[in-house]
Formats: sequence, C-alpha cells, structure tokens
Amino acid sequence: MPRPGAPSTLPARLKAAGIRPNRILGQNFLCDGNMLEAIVREAEVETGDVVLEVGCGPGNLTARLAASARRVLAVERDPPLAAFARNALKPCPNARVLEGDALDGTGESLSTPLLSALGEEREWLCVSNLPYGAGARIVLALLDSGIPFRRLVVLLQEEVGGRLTAAPGSGAHGALSLRAAWYARVEKIRRVPPSVFWPAPKVRSTLLRVTPHGAPPTRAFGFAEWSAGLDALFRHPRKQLARGLVLASDGALDLAFARTFLGRLGIEPERRAENLALDEACRLVEAARGEAALAGAFGGRQPSAG
Repeated sequence: MPRPGAPSTLPARLKAAGIRPNRILGQNFLCDGNMLEAIVREAEVETGDVVLEVGCGPGNLTARLAASARRVLAVERDPPLAAFARNALKPCPNARVLEGDALDGTGESLSTPLLSALGEEREWLCVSNLPYGAGARIVLALLDSGIPFRRLVVLLQEEVGGRLTAAPGSGAHGALSLRAAWYARVEKIRRVPPSVFWPAPKVRSTLLRVTPHGAPPTRAFGFAEWSAGLDALFRHPRKQLARGLVLASDGALDLAFARTFLGRLGIEPERRAENLALDEACRLVEAARGEAALAGAFGGRQPSAG
C-alpha cells in the first residue's frame, strides 16, 4: 500500500499548509521512520486487526498502521491537522480520521462520538503517540471505557510513564500507578529521545505496553469507588497510614483504633500509601468503605441516621 510523504519532509509540508505545531496541545510529531516502524512492530499489528490511534497529528504513524492492519480509526482534535491527515491518508482507504476530542467534557471518559465510532468490533488495538498533557487520562479512559482492547502501545512523557509503571516503595509509585494496575499490566518497552520528534520536546518519552487483565482485582467495588478510595489514601501521602486514616476520617477515628484497624488487615500502621501493593490497597479500600467513620471519605455507604 502506498504511503503519504516521508516523515523527514513533514516540517516543509506543514509549513506549506500553513500549520504550526501547537505546544499547548502537546503537538510533537514523530518524524523518524525507524521509530515509526519500531512502534508498529512492538504493537504486533496483524492483517486482521482494527487499530485506534489517539492524536494522529499529520498521519505519519497512521499510514504505517494502515499498511499492516485491516482498519485504522485515527482521532485528531485540531481541525487543520485533521484535514491535513485526511488528505495525506488518501492512499490508505482503510484509514479514517475522526475530527474531535478523544475525551468528553469531564476529561475522564471517552467522548460520545469516539465511542460511537468504535462500534461493536470484537477486539481493538490502540497504538498512539499521545499528547503529553492528557496522556495518562487518555490511557485510563480507554481502559475504563468497556471497549475490548487486546493491547495498548502508547508513547508518553517519560515522567508519566514512570508513574504508570512504578513499583510499590519507589518514589514514583502512587495513585496513578494503582489506578492503572486495576485494569492492566503496564510495562516499559523503550526510552525515546527528543530527536525523533519535530519540534523536539524538552523531555524524553517512553514507549509503554499496556495489557488489560481479564478481570478486575476485586468485585467488591468498581473503578469509580477505587478512584475515590485512592484519593482518600493519597490525600496525605507522606503520613503513616494510621495517621492518614485519622485525617481522612476528620478525627472520627482515634489513632489507636486506626492502628488496630490496619493490623486486622495485615498492614503495618507505620507504612505509607506509596508502599502499598495492589492487593493490599484493595483490601484497605474495601475495609474502609465498610467502616462507618471512613465510609464517606472512601466512597462507601454511610449508615443512615436514626
């Protein structure tokens, strides 16, 4: 299948079209052919696959995905860029460019037009160079959408990638790591230097592989409740867990009870939230949701008055 213009000519082609990269929108375009090919290889795109690309920009990656997949749905929120990509991808009849934001007005869920466009395919891949500012939110929204993704291979700012993949006890481990772990195994594939982009960003990027689990780690509550519980857990991340629970309860718990409560769960009261593994955090959130003094902070059902 023929491909649109070479990535190395992209700056001149965009300039001729009157398009300048918008840093506010995180527009740093991949212009290295070898890196584009490497991303498609890492994604293991097969001839029968349908692929979602969020933030397609000028269509460089889109064209390579279309050469390997059955169908590609590319989303681009910037109207001039969407028109540029649509024109550049005319040689790729199996690629469609959807103009619009991938996220809805809350910034936490996929937009209705995108959900409608995704339709009822049996399985999707997502392969994307995500906008820096919204990358983590897009990953979580994709995982929470109910769309059947086999795999996500996404390029993100290195600092964000580090937080998504951080292990318990590391400095980067936190609520974002645990939110992602609820849905998927997240792995770093490779570091990506600024030199493969135009314009070159001031930070490095990282390519991640996100493999969804077959089922959530607990059926006691859902992702919204999980997020509420993590917000409560990490409201005071530098505090020991027992002290953090007292603060989360607005003083309704005393420190002795908080220590006993954690001890019953097999969690040392002196630990901090950043040291909790997924199963430990799930046990703690579930128990806190059932504890009257903590239910409000952790999104649980509070006892009725009277």
